[in-house]
Formats: sequence, C-alpha cells, structure tokens
Amino acid sequence: MENKSQKTTRAVSQAQTREKLIAAAQELFTQNGLNGTSIDKIVAKAGFSKGAFYSNFASKEDLMLSLLRKHKDDTFESFADLIEKSAPEDLLDQIEKWLIDGNQDKDWIIFNYELAINAARNPEFSADYAEFMAAQYKALEETLSAIFAKLNLKPKIPICELAVIIKQLSHSAALQSLAEGGGKLEGRGLVAFLRKIAE
Repeated sequence: MENKSQKTTRAVSQAQTREKLIAAAQELFTQNGLNGTSIDKIVAKAGFSKGAFYSNFASKEDLMLSLLRKHKDDTFESFADLIEKSAPEDLLDQIEKWLIDGNQDKDWIIFNYELAINAARNPEFSADYAEFMAAQYKALEETLSAIFAKLNLKPKIPICELAVIIKQLSHSAALQSLAEGGGKLEGRGLVAFLRKIAE
C-alpha cells in the first residue's frame, strides 16, 4: 500500500509527464496541424510511450482541448486584470488595444478552428468540445458583466446572448483577418460593436 509520500511523488511525476506531452504536442500542432500530427509523433518527441499518452489523454483532440483550456484561462485572467486596472473613460480604448495585440497569434487562431472542425466531424468528441465552449461563453459572460458594470451601463442584449455573439464574431473575424493577410481589424470591429450595444 502506497504511503502519502509515494502518492505525492507519483502525482508529481504524472503531472510532469502530462506537461511534457502537451509541450511536445503544441510544437507539433504548430508545425503540422492537428490532423497532421499523430500520437506516435507526440510520444516520440516527448520521450514517452503510448501508454503514457493514454494515461493522460483520451485522444489528440483531448490534448489540444487541454492546451486551449489553459490558454483561455490565462486570457480571461489577463482580461480581468485589464478591466480592474483601467479607468472607466479609458476602458473601451484599452480593450481595443488588448484585442488587437492579443488576436494576432496565428497558432491559437488556427488551433481554435482545427478543434472546432474536428468536433463537427467527430460525434464522440463533440460533447467534450461543447462543454469547453459552454465554459468559454460563461467566462465571457462574466467578463462582459464586469465591463458594463465598470461603465455603469446596461447592454441592449441579454449578457448571455451577447457573450455567444461576441465569441463567434471574434473567432470568425480573427480567422478571416489571418486568411486575408493578418490585418488588425478584429479588435476595432468588436469594440465598435460593444460601443453601439452600450449606447
């Protein structure tokens, strides 16, 4: 029977294995895309066996979902910090700058769409993806509530519906901008939309 120290050591080792698999996968996803990256390539790059992979992830999509979930958590944390530190009169200008700077990361834009396409094609994965997106909508709903509270305004559209609209707009605008050469239009467009909603 394992003692507490052995359990802690095993948990730390598993966490390290998981992080190494994620790091290897992120590099390969960036180079070859989700569908161009095999589990064999991921475990070879990370230096583990397939058994180690399946002890941590159900599939490549599950791994990318973990990767995106961490990225989104960090993004919302950064956004919350921006809202808290900005003066009300400067808030929308600061959000516009933040969106323009933050939406230029090609890898994350493509990761989002690759995962969505795979979820659309794979009914077994679509439920997990839907759960992930529901959490994103909820986090954005809370963020929008903080923005409107700071501005002392009420949106003309229910916050829950507005969160879905903005999430979908930001995703499509980012991809379209990237496809057209990476212009910095999506931040301005989203903030213009927010300004109109808040009038």
